[in-house]
Amino acid sequence: MTEVELLYMDLSARTSYGLICNVYKVDDAGVGWRQLVLTGTYKTDDNEWYECYFEGDDNAEIHYIKPYLRQIGSLTEKEKTELNSITSLTFDGSRFYTDMTETVSSYELGKIVQWFNKHHIDYNGLIPRQIALEAPADMYKFE
Repeated sequence: MTEVELLYMDLSARTSYGLICNVYKVDDAGVGWRQLVLTGTYKTDDNEWYECYFEGDDNAEIHYIKPYLRQIGSLTEKEKTELNSITSLTFDGSRFYTDMTETVSSYELGKIVQWFNKHHIDYNGLIPRQIALEAPADMYKFE
């Protein structure tokens, strides 16, 4: 899988969660990087063109987009407690544990991935690959 494909799949999973992206734009407002909220994604059937859509009817080709994501180590104690409440696995701040007598269902794993998407956690390793930016601590507010 290419980095473009990985980024596209990651962005597509987060479209309904208010993900903020740094987007390089050249338009009537000028040239430069802007922070825009992702609302949708599109790719051609031949995978030659990847595009994202943002609030305010804005769009950009994927090569000009860097999402702001959070490292898993940035979770607050409240978030760790919330995450532990949705699964039988135990999350200690960096890893999940289970007693070996339990089977973890795909449904349970899906709940974890959706929680990560909603909280903008970088579970695909985009930050170390430099195709995403680490979100400042106060960028996202979760209740």
